[in-house]
Amino acid sequence: MTPSSFIGVVNAGVLMENCLPELRWGIMSGESMPWEPLKAWMDASPNASWWHFYGSTEMFSVAVGRVTPDYGLEARLPVGRLFPQVEVLFLEDEKTPAPAGEPGEMYVLSPWVATGYHRDPERTAQAWKKIGGKTYYRSGDMGYIRPDGQLMVLGRKDSQIKHMGYRMELGDVENALRAVQGVGESCVLYDQERDRIYCFYAGAMEEKELRRALRDRLARYMLPDALVRLPAMPHTASMKIDRAALKKLMSEPAGFAPCEG
Repeated sequence: MTPSSFIGVVNAGVLMENCLPELRWGIMSGESMPWEPLKAWMDASPNASWWHFYGSTEMFSVAVGRVTPDYGLEARLPVGRLFPQVEVLFLEDEKTPAPAGEPGEMYVLSPWVATGYHRDPERTAQAWKKIGGKTYYRSGDMGYIRPDGQLMVLGRKDSQIKHMGYRMELGDVENALRAVQGVGESCVLYDQERDRIYCFYAGAMEEKELRRALRDRLARYMLPDALVRLPAMPHTASMKIDRAALKKLMSEPAGFAPCEG
């Protein structure tokens, strides 16, 4: 399932320790899985092994790896090792390779990469690029290979922003949110026109408490300009967080609470 689906079960309060002894496999695909809800699933299924799978509709199988129960709340989980048939270029721009171990946009080549979008040559030309005589799919995701060979996926390239004069990664804010007890699903978006960071979240955490918790984890320039607590996060048909629906809310100031430094 998608991480959002796994998290939804955790938030429903139906998981108890050792309540799923017959479960053998759990596979998370589609988004980055936070550690805290994954730990709840691990405690509920002591005989299961848990795996991250990374891919998309356009680049079906890229990486897979088992998640061991030795991460902490602050950890960002890797998505495993590349399949042997997969080649990934990490580029700072369309021509410049990122230094080894440094984040870059991922360009993917494999037998499972699509050849284009049906009857949409313009989008196809934007996403499939010829590099060194080979055609790669431009994923739009940022990542790098760790020293142990595992792939880290940091989020979308457009999640890298410059806010209050500082360059930063929205994924780092989301990672800090996931480490706060009482925060369920969350999503951080940026309004470039107004230079404002919006944090949407669901859970029991009150806004004032969340502000205090984030001040302990983030530099001042990384703090959200608005906190929006929702009864539940919107989801797409595939159970991913519906970012398009959240972007519409950014233009509705009612109920937004400034996250004061």
